[in-house]
Amino acid sequence: MEDVKKTYQKSIELGAKSVTDITELWFGEKVCRILDPFGNLWWINERVEEIDFTKFGEIRKRANSQEGVAGIAYIQKSLDEVFHAQKSFFKR
Repeated sequence: MEDVKKTYQKSIELGAKSVTDITELWFGEKVCRILDPFGNLWWINERVEEIDFTKFGEIRKRANSQEGVAGIAYIQKSLDEVFHAQKSFFKR
């Protein structure tokens, strides 16, 4: 997706619910998630930086940085929350 922010905002305007706010992650992507009015979960990603994954020291540093860990923890938590909500919905 070329402009994750524009797509995310348009989705919300059209009735989608935000699951994961736009988050820039250590591996060079901006990601967000929405739940459409029909219950479908969408992942919207945008490549914002090219990363050389052959530079293991740099990768380790980025992934283990405070921002790197916090970003992954947030997107995982938001995904877990929507899965639990969907599970409750389908149990009804």
